Amino acid sequence: MFQQYLYTQQDQNHTSGCLGLLFKAAAKEIANLKIPVLIMQGDKDIQVGVKEAQKLYMARIFSSFYIIENMNHVLKHCDSDNTLVQLETYKNPDLPIKSELIEHITRFIRQ
Repeated sequence: MFQQYLYTQQDQNHTSGCLGLLFKAAAKEIANLKIPVLIMQGDKDIQVGVKEAQKLYMARIFSSFYIIENMNHVLKHCDSDNTLVQLETYKNPDLPIKSELIEHITRFIRQ
C-alpha cells in the first residue's frame, strides 16, 4: 500500500491531481510570506521532484534554495532512484540524515 504513493522517475516530470493542487497552494502561500524562507530538496526524492521545489523557489525568488545531492524524501543518503532501494532507507532508523541538510538549516537560522 505504501508503494502506491511513491512516484516513479517518470511521474516526477509532472505533478497532477491532488498533489498538484497542494503545490499550487503551497507556492501561493510562500509567495505571500514576509519572512525568510528555506527550501531544500533532495535530488533522489522519489515522492517530490526537484521541479516541484523549483516551483516553490520561483514563487519566492528571494528564498534560500538548495538541492541536496543523493538525499531522498526521508532526508537520508540514497544514491539510487530504485523504489526498493529507497524503501530500505525509509525503514532504517540507524541511517543518519544528510549532513548538508543540517549545515543549510544551521546557516539559515544564524543569518
